[in-house]
Amino acid sequence: MNPCPNCARPTGVSELHCPICGEVQLALPVETRLYHRYRTLRALRRTEGGLSYLAEDETHQRQVLLLEFFPVGSRRLGTLAILPEGSDVRRTAWTALLQQRTDRTDAHLQRPHQVFEQHGTHYAVTALPLGESLQERVQSGKRLDAGEALNVLTALAQGLQDLQRHGRIDGQLGPHRVSLLPSGARLDLGWAEEAAAPYWAPEQLLSPPRTGPASDVYALAALTLFALTGEVPPTAGQRGLGQPLPVLPTGVPALLRQAIEQSLILNSAERLPDAAALLRLLSVGPSAGSLSQPGSAPATAVRIIPAHRSWLTHLHSDGQRIVTAGADLRLRVFDREGQPLQQLDGLQGNPVGVWITDEGLVAGDDSGTLSVWSGNSLRSERGLHRITHLVVRGKHQAVTIQDDGALGVWNVLGPRQLGQVPGQPGRLVTLHVSHDDTLILGTGDGQLQLFNEAALHATVLWQHPERRTINAVDSAPSGFGLVAAATGGSVTLVDKGRAVLTLAFREEVSALAFSPGGTALVAAGRSGGLYLTVLQDPQPRLLYRSSAPLRVVCWMDEDLLLCGNEAGQLLMVPVPAGS
Repeated sequence: MNPCPNCARPTGVSELHCPICGEVQLALPVETRLYHRYRTLRALRRTEGGLSYLAEDETHQRQVLLLEFFPVGSRRLGTLAILPEGSDVRRTAWTALLQQRTDRTDAHLQRPHQVFEQHGTHYAVTALPLGESLQERVQSGKRLDAGEALNVLTALAQGLQDLQRHGRIDGQLGPHRVSLLPSGARLDLGWAEEAAAPYWAPEQLLSPPRTGPASDVYALAALTLFALTGEVPPTAGQRGLGQPLPVLPTGVPALLRQAIEQSLILNSAERLPDAAALLRLLSVGPSAGSLSQPGSAPATAVRIIPAHRSWLTHLHSDGQRIVTAGADLRLRVFDREGQPLQQLDGLQGNPVGVWITDEGLVAGDDSGTLSVWSGNSLRSERGLHRITHLVVRGKHQAVTIQDDGALGVWNVLGPRQLGQVPGQPGRLVTLHVSHDDTLILGTGDGQLQLFNEAALHATVLWQHPERRTINAVDSAPSGFGLVAAATGGSVTLVDKGRAVLTLAFREEVSALAFSPGGTALVAAGRSGGLYLTVLQDPQPRLLYRSSAPLRVVCWMDEDLLLCGNEAGQLLMVPVPAGS
C-alpha cells in the first residue's frame, strides 16, 4: 500500500487514481527532471498503460505532454519504475509504435517528438493538449451529435489515410485511443494495449489473424457508432450469430449513415477498402464538400494542394502569387494557378503572420523574429519579446502583438524594431489592418478597438454584450465601413460602432474575409466548414467542407477563395457564379 500524495489515504498498487480525492497515483514527483531538459509540472492522467504529465521543455522554453510507460502493477522506488513481469513485450510494441509515428505529420495523429529510456522505462514527448478521451466522454453520458460524429470520423480517417499511404496499419483502434480537441479529434498513441473485441474486424479473429486497411475502417465505424448511440457495438462474432447493431439516432444524415454501414460490412471484400475510400465517400453531397446546389449544374472542382507537412497557419495573396506559412517552419510560394514556385526556410519558430510586399515576403514567428525574403536573400531581426500576431501596413511598416501585451512597431526595410506601445499581457488576441491601413484590435473580453496612431492608444469601437473572445476580424473595402467580428460560432457585423447583423454558424469560426467588392463575407470553421454569406441576402450557406479544420481564408479574386487547413493543404475553392 502507498499513501496518496494528496490526501494520504492508503492506495493499492493497482489503483490508478485515489478514490477519495481523485489524485493520480504513483506519478513522478513534481519538478522531476528527465533527459536533462524536461521538468514535470504535474500528472494529468493515468490509464492502464501509463501516465501523462504536463512538463516544461527547458531547451525550447515551452510546455509539452510527456508520456511514461507505466502499466498497471508497476511500482516506483523514488523515480525508478519497476515494471511488472511480462511487460517487456508490450513495452517493445509501444516503442515500435512510437517509431512508426515519428515521421508522420498529419494533424490528426499524435506524434512523438522525442523518445528516450530512463529510470527503467520509456518516455515519449509530444505536443499539447492532452484532450478529452472519447471513451470517457461517452461513458459519462455525453454522446456526440451527428455533426460532431461526422467531424470525428473525418478527422480520424484523415490521420489513418496518412498512415496507410506509407504502408502502415494501426490495427488496435478503439474509443480509448481518440482524444477530442477544440480543433477536432486526434488518434492517440495509446500504450500498445489490445483494442476491445467490439472494435475488431472479423478477419482479425481468424487464425492466423489478418489485419489490413479495411480492418481499421471497420474499427473507425464501430467507435463512431458507439459515440452516436452510447452503446458498445456487438463483436463481429456476435453479429455473425445474428445480434443487430445499435440503432442510429434519428437525424443522422444519410451520408454519415451510409459511411458507417459500408464500413461495418462483415465481409472485408465488400467493405470500404481503406481510409482514402472512406474520405471519398464523406466528401460527396452538399453537406460535405460539393459546391453544387440541388438542381444546379456540376460546379468546378476544388483544388487541393499539399503545401506543408503540418498545419497551414497563414496565407496571403496579391492576386498573382500566393504565399503560405506552416507549422513545419517553411514558406511556400505558388502562382495564381496553384503551381509551386519556391520553398523557403528560415523561420525560427511557429509562424504568426506572412505578407507579400514590394520589399519581398515578410513573415514573423513566435520567437520574436521578423524575416524578409527578397530574391535569394534573407534578412532577419529578433526583438526583445516573443510575438503572437503580425500585420503589414503601408509600404514599410509591420505591427506585431508581443507576449507582454504590447504592440511592436517595425520597419520592414531593415528589418528592425522601432518601438512599442505598452498593453496588458494576454488581452489582445486578434490583429487586423484595414484597406485604409487602420489597425483594428480584438480582445479576449470581447472588444473591437481602433488604434489611434497619433495618440498612441486604442478606443473601443464595439463591445460584445457577453464579453466573448474575438476569434477573428476582417473589414470591408474602403467606403463600406463594415467590420466583422467572430465570437465562437457567431459573426457580428459592426457599422460605425453599432451591431447591425449577427450570423449564426454550427461550428466555431476561425477566420473571416470580405470579398474584394465588399458584397460577400466568407467564414472558415474549426470543423472544416467554409460558409459564404451574400450581404444582400444574409443567410450563410455551406460552400465546402474540408476534411481537416480550417485555419485561414482569403480571396484571390471575386471568383476564387484560398483556404489553409490543419492537414497542411492549400485549398483553391471556386465561388459559384451569381454569389
